[in-house]
Parts: sequence; structure tokens; C-alpha cells
Amino acid sequence: FHQLNGICDRHLEQAGPHAGAERDDQLGIPATSGSQLEHWWRPGWDVSDLGRDFAPGGNIDASANQKGLKARDVLQAGSASAEVDLNGKSEALGNYHPAAYGIGDTWSLAAWVRPAKLPKKANKPAYLFDLNGARSKKSLSRISLMLDSGGHFAIEVSDAQGRTRAISSSSTVDTGQLGSAWYHVVAVKTGTSALQLYVNGVLAASTTVGVPAQSDVPRVMRIGGRVKGSKGRYFKGGLAAVALWHSALGGTEVSALSSGVSRVADL
Repeated sequence: FHQLNGICDRHLEQAGPHAGAERDDQLGIPATSGSQLEHWWRPGWDVSDLGRDFAPGGNIDASANQKGLKARDVLQAGSASAEVDLNGKSEALGNYHPAAYGIGDTWSLAAWVRPAKLPKKANKPAYLFDLNGARSKKSLSRISLMLDSGGHFAIEVSDAQGRTRAISSSSTVDTGQLGSAWYHVVAVKTGTSALQLYVNGVLAASTTVGVPAQSDVPRVMRIGGRVKGSKGRYFKGGLAAVALWHSALGGTEVSALSSGVSRVADL
């Protein structure tokens, strides 16, 4: 695939080393291919490229909407191992202008996560990724990937009326490796029939009950915090290769994305 300033262009013919991966029945191509990859946020060559997205959603945090981030917060800038290092206090990427991100009722969300510290309060998880139908604390067509004080990853979704469903991983992060260990976290929503959460290629939680319907409504976005009221909910640690697909990844695809020797060898 090709890249622009270190950020992956959505218009890929084939995304990465996934020959033999599960194939989409209707399109006849791997669900991990670029034709279904809507967005890929990844730090670029310098701070002005942080989170830039060349897909129709627009430029995500092309300087104006970032909060607290400096060039020093991009580790290994310009390399395949680039990551954004967030301080857990004031730093996050964001786009506060509502935009449609090309995902409806079925989607997949993935991120490489390096937690450096767990949240202090049980009722205030850290937000790794947050899409919401308004810049509000109220959940409206929300997609939120989180990490709680017990070290569980979680995904929460809601419909346009604010009806929510959340699941969390049965496994926890290794507190002895905070700041060094990377985890590949993938959430998959298949219409109203299923919501799944994978950690390092293993299914860690799932439900078929009460999954709310969603559509591709305009949303505001935050990476590393919540779109509104991030105090006490900022994520501390590293984030890399955050990706959104408008398809439901299968188990073998998730496993393939997680099995690369390099944390960025997923697309």
C-alpha cells in the first residue's frame, strides 16, 4: 500500500499481508482490504500530521483541534513504529466538527494500545476512542473504546435515542508491564445481532442481547479522551494505528491483524 506523510490513504487495493483471510460474502474481498477501511489515524512525520485523515471525514486534528500535543509526543516520528504518547491529563486528538465517518450499523474498530497508567476511579474509565453524535456527555449514536480502573478494555455503543449497550473484556492488562506492553484491541458490531470485543486476537467479550441500531450520522471525535468532559477520563500511554472499517471483521481476520511481529503490521 502507499502512504501520504506517514498516514494511510483509504483508497487501497490490498491492505497488508492478509492472503487467505476470511472474505466478505457479498464483495468477494477480504474485509480487511482498503475498500472497506474507512479511516486510519496514525502519527505522521511531524506534529502537523497528527491524526490527519485523507478519507472523506476531513482532516482530523490537523493542528486546530488537537489539545496539548507537541512534537515530542510523537515517538519515532516518520517511522513505521510511530505512536502518539499521551500524558493522561490534557492531551488528545479530536475533531469537534460533526462529520459522517462512513460507518453505519455494522463496523469494526481497532487500535494498538500501550497503557502506562490505569484510571483511578471505577466510574471514570479512560477513553481511548470516542465518537458521539454531539459534543455532549450524553450518549448519542456513540462508539466508545475504553479502559477501566480494573484493567479491562470495554466498548460502549448507543443509538440516536441514547439507549446504550456495553461489554468489557474478561481479561485484564498486566499491571506489571504498564508503560511497556502493547495490546491490540478490536471491537466489532454486526447490526443489532452482535457486539464483540477482542484483545490480542482472542474474543474477550460478546453479546447478542440489546445491541442498539446505529446509522452513519455526523459525529464528533476524540482519540485519547471523551468528546465532552474528559477530565479524569484522559488516557495515559501510547496509541497507534487506530482504524475503522465499515464491515464486521471475522475472528480469523482479527487474529491476523493481531499476530504481526510489529504492532503496525496490521494493515
